[in-house]
Amino acid sequence: MEDQWFLNGKKVIKQQMLSKSSHQIINGVSITLEASFGCLQNPIRKNCMFVNDDTLMFISGKHIVLYDIIRKRQTYIMKSAEDEVVQALSFHVSHGQKLFIAIAFKSTSKILPTVKVYNRKKKRFYQCVHSHLLPNSNIHEILFINDGKHLISLSTQEDGYGMSLFAVSKEVSLSYTLIKQKINMLESISDFEFFLIGPQFLTSYKYQADISGLEIQNNLITVLELQLDENIVGVCYNSEKKYAIVATSKNNLIMIKGDKNVAKFELQTQQKESNHLLQQINKDKNKPTEQEKLVNVRISTIAKTNKGFIIGLIGKPALQVYEIEQDASEQEQYILNLVGSYFIKDEHIYGIHQIHLATDEMYAALTVIYFNRSAYQVALGSQQVLNNIVSCEQILENYQGKLELFTFNLAIVEALKSVQKDPFEPLFEKGVHKGTIFNIATTPMRSIIASVCDDKNIKFWDYSNDFKEMFSHQFHETPLSVAIHPLSYQCAIGFKDGLRFYFILDDDLKLVHNETTKVCNALTYSEGGHILAAANGNQIQLYNPLTYKMINVLPNHQTNLKDLLFIDRDNLLISQCQFGILYVWNLLSGERILEHAQKQNKYQSLCYDFEYDLVIGVSDQKLKVYHEKGQNMVLEVDTSPTQFSAICISHRYNAIFFGTTQGSIRVYSYPFYHFNPKMMESIEIPVHQLAVTAIKVSPDNSYLISSSIDGSIFFSKIKQFINGEEITQLDLITRGDIENKITNTFALNSLCLCSTTAQEIRQEQLKELEYRLQNFKSDIDDAKEVQLNNNDYKLKKIRDEHTKEIQKVQDLLSQTIQQSDAKNNKIKEDKKNLISTSKKTIEEMNEQNSKKLLQIYDIRDKLNEKLQNIIKQQDEERRLVNQEYQQSISQVDDEYCQKYQDLFNRFSQAMSNMKLDQRKFKEVLQQSEKDYETFYKESQQSLKAKLEEFNTQTEILRSSISRFKKEIVRYQNRKEILHNLKKETEESLQSLRQELKGYEEKHKMMLADLREKEKLINQREQQIKDFRMKNVHLQNFQKVYDYRVNTLKDEREPLMDHLKNMEKHVKNLYNELIEESGLKQSRIEEERKLITDLNIFKNQLKSALTVLSLSKRNMENFKSSIQTLINSDTGDWPEKLEELYHMVQKENSKAITIKNPVFQETLKDMQKDPLQQQIDQSQQNAIYKALSSQKQYLQQSLSEVEASVKYQLGQREVAYDTIQDQNKHLIKQCKELREKKQELKSQLDSMNKEYREKKRELNSQGIEIPEENEDDNQFARTYATTFTSITRTPGTKSQQNFRTKIIRNIG
Repeated sequence: MEDQWFLNGKKVIKQQMLSKSSHQIINGVSITLEASFGCLQNPIRKNCMFVNDDTLMFISGKHIVLYDIIRKRQTYIMKSAEDEVVQALSFHVSHGQKLFIAIAFKSTSKILPTVKVYNRKKKRFYQCVHSHLLPNSNIHEILFINDGKHLISLSTQEDGYGMSLFAVSKEVSLSYTLIKQKINMLESISDFEFFLIGPQFLTSYKYQADISGLEIQNNLITVLELQLDENIVGVCYNSEKKYAIVATSKNNLIMIKGDKNVAKFELQTQQKESNHLLQQINKDKNKPTEQEKLVNVRISTIAKTNKGFIIGLIGKPALQVYEIEQDASEQEQYILNLVGSYFIKDEHIYGIHQIHLATDEMYAALTVIYFNRSAYQVALGSQQVLNNIVSCEQILENYQGKLELFTFNLAIVEALKSVQKDPFEPLFEKGVHKGTIFNIATTPMRSIIASVCDDKNIKFWDYSNDFKEMFSHQFHETPLSVAIHPLSYQCAIGFKDGLRFYFILDDDLKLVHNETTKVCNALTYSEGGHILAAANGNQIQLYNPLTYKMINVLPNHQTNLKDLLFIDRDNLLISQCQFGILYVWNLLSGERILEHAQKQNKYQSLCYDFEYDLVIGVSDQKLKVYHEKGQNMVLEVDTSPTQFSAICISHRYNAIFFGTTQGSIRVYSYPFYHFNPKMMESIEIPVHQLAVTAIKVSPDNSYLISSSIDGSIFFSKIKQFINGEEITQLDLITRGDIENKITNTFALNSLCLCSTTAQEIRQEQLKELEYRLQNFKSDIDDAKEVQLNNNDYKLKKIRDEHTKEIQKVQDLLSQTIQQSDAKNNKIKEDKKNLISTSKKTIEEMNEQNSKKLLQIYDIRDKLNEKLQNIIKQQDEERRLVNQEYQQSISQVDDEYCQKYQDLFNRFSQAMSNMKLDQRKFKEVLQQSEKDYETFYKESQQSLKAKLEEFNTQTEILRSSISRFKKEIVRYQNRKEILHNLKKETEESLQSLRQELKGYEEKHKMMLADLREKEKLINQREQQIKDFRMKNVHLQNFQKVYDYRVNTLKDEREPLMDHLKNMEKHVKNLYNELIEESGLKQSRIEEERKLITDLNIFKNQLKSALTVLSLSKRNMENFKSSIQTLINSDTGDWPEKLEELYHMVQKENSKAITIKNPVFQETLKDMQKDPLQQQIDQSQQNAIYKALSSQKQYLQQSLSEVEASVKYQLGQREVAYDTIQDQNKHLIKQCKELREKKQELKSQLDSMNKEYREKKRELNSQGIEIPEENEDDNQFARTYATTFTSITRTPGTKSQQNFRTKIIRNIG
């Protein structure tokens, strides 16, 4: 069974979010990255690279993005949340088609320089920690060698630049070399060789597998012959043709082959056409424009191709493609041909930072430098950029530039001259944000969002099917906030100096209205779209978005507003200021119904949940939750070391999302069950590199949209899990046990506004395109004709040459056939002769071999006999040697026995004379025997060991000579490292000596302090006695004040009773006022009924008047007709009278058919007797006068009632204010007494603590302090005498009672 509880009258069910074993999601939400817009703005050497033919790799936010340029889709390689900013990026594809990606992270004072190598197939990474480097020493270049098994990194040090070699799989450093000159680049030559490059440094290295280290191959800096102020910008190497191209800061291109300077070229500004066809077609098209003149430019980067190389320029957004051809006359002569110069037509691009080509050389990835308007003009007019600044990093720092990513289509380079097609394509069509994103806005009717940034741009993004940017609009000022109308036809943008309304067109914004206000940091539309709430500094202004008029103004906050939000069907408005104060406003009454403020804490972000009545805030690495309209804190959680920066609540998923300052997003299940921190489970997903500024769930609840300070926007797919299974929208529809989980959204993505000017521009563009198409077709037809003519001419030449060659070949074939036949005949004859001679020679050889074999067998028998004789001789020699050896041993034994007997005889003789030294002599003799035996054995063993050692040493020396030669290099490197360590140890020794001197001085100071403290102790002993006396006095005062507090409590009780009586009286008055208000409402209802009756009577009067007017007209017509009959002399007078009568009846019946059916019967009677109209009209006038008099009487009575109610309410407020003032006065007095009491207690406690500490110090020194009871008694006596004098003084009864109680307590 699931646990449940109720919060704000709603049921909350406890659900386990994560499993305990595998940490998988059981019930909750997770997010997966779907798409992102943004790139790393930190300029590294390789910001983007092609991993294969179609996949581009770059950094976006926290992660590595692999972007398919054909399918326009992104996949991610996820990094860890604790990873720092990327400093270097590289990749390698092994022979087994495994992709390895290496990333170097920024080092800090706490984190060592590290490189992570990601294996995409195995989904794991290797961590190469540079523990031999100091913190804050960053890595700026990485290169793979040995098929990705080893890694080389370049780092900056205080005393130079370091190059490290790592074994990737073992995560071990193999070698480290310190280079004094500046180095900043690595360029691969082969799988084991590479160039180490600096501004004035160029050396080739090779990896040696036997020593697991690097060896210098060639130092090529002298070969280049550079000038003093000329630096190397880049190097590229062609492994097929085995030459290198070096680009310099003086726009020189030097070609090196091996260790020789083969050729030197200069930057070409004009193209040399080699194709005759292109010269005919492009006579007028190849004239360079003013923008395409290459003046004041410098080479910034270089990349190799199969036929040549590509260079990027700074000063103009240009790229040049070169091809190298070898002259046929001389082998070492090379020609440089400029294929073309291509310019990026986008504005404010200053140059190209980096180029990288795909493996098939169809596309090139470009990183370009982008400036805003003012910085771009400054950079263009500054010659310092080209003359003094070497690197692109310095340009970006000095002129606040940003980076953008482009692709260059090399496949259409040849076609570019005949077809006007732009080969440059931005990776993000309208660019990305290049700064801090302030705010993002969504709309429920379309799958679009808007984002504003400090780069003065607003961008609209579409996330319906294909994630893309719709359009971008640039302002002169920085936009601070944005909101989109729910119908998505209008948006409001806030600036520092005002508020502007725009229509959203299909590709642009159109200004509709401009409102001048103060700083507008927050905007929001109501859900119905009929109200816009905008910040005007610290005020909230409500606008009508249709008329652009201000409806209402809400009171001020303390500072500028930060956020606004409509809730509760647009009846309530949440506002938050920059001090972290949150208000909730009732828009119907304009009053504040909730106020939450914490002066001691400044919130980074605040959120109010109206459904559960919770205020959620984050500040100082703490999460705080308040209940009961933000007054009662129910939860406080420490989130250190992370700090939350943005909050988003989703009731659809029962989850709350937090953005952190580290760029990650943390997800909790919501609401927090029983507000218990131990039961709060969460997952954290790294997304951005820097702090998150805004989080929003899309209106269709499918994506989580987040923005950051690093300028990136991420769309993350939200996945919901219930009981361990992923739930989709279809599952929610089919499942019956899930309620309130389905939301219907209607996207109108195909609808948008379009201006007439935009339509006209597009029509003109279409006409231009049609005109260009016709020109292209004519150009293509001309080119086809020229190509056909040239092909026909070439075919004729080829056919003629082919026929001549065929005849030559046929003649040669006939000659060769004849020669081959003659040679074959000769070979056959020679073969026969050789066979006959070989048979004879074989027979002769067999005879000779048989003879030789017989001789050899005889020799073998003789040798065997000699062998047996030699063996016998050796046996006899061994026997003789053994005999001699045994004889020598027997002689040695005999000699030893004789010597032993002589010694024994001497010993027996000495025993008689030296009895006292007998024991010593025996021990000496035993020791001598043992030494002799051991010496004999050791001598034999040592001789044998020396022989073996000599043999082994000779072999070891032979084998180790080669090793020692190899180890010499290692020891030299080790010597350098030890030399550095020696310097460090000497420096540490000097610092330690200085510290020793400091410690000696401190020791002397401590001795002096001890002497001073001894003097202070003597002074404090006297002070302790004084403090004891004061302590006794203060205790007595404490008793007196306690009694005073009790008396005040007794006096407070009747006042509290009086307060309660007053409150009851106020409640009675309030009830009476409510009854009077009810009477007033009943009178108001009666008045409304009377007004409705009056309206009915007015309508009746109008209808009656219309009938009267018709009847008058009929009467006049009737009179005129009668007069005509009287005047006529005809005899058919009665017949005409009847006709008139029937006519009058018909007209009266028509007059009776009036819209009001009430008066139809009365009008019939009036038709019968038309004179009765006057009577009815007089009656109606009398009724109208009576009703008007009744209305006046009712209005007077209502005004009198309102005046009486107002008077009673005023008296009630006056009484309530007087009661509140009395209560406040009493509360102040109580507080003052409590504060005095606490001060006295604190003084007593401090005195007691000081007394105890001094007593302990004196007791530790051996000084005993006696207890002074006599002083206490004296104090009591003096205190009693003083109070007797007080009692003698006259006073009130309460004072006398107080005095008697004090005397009793003292007694």
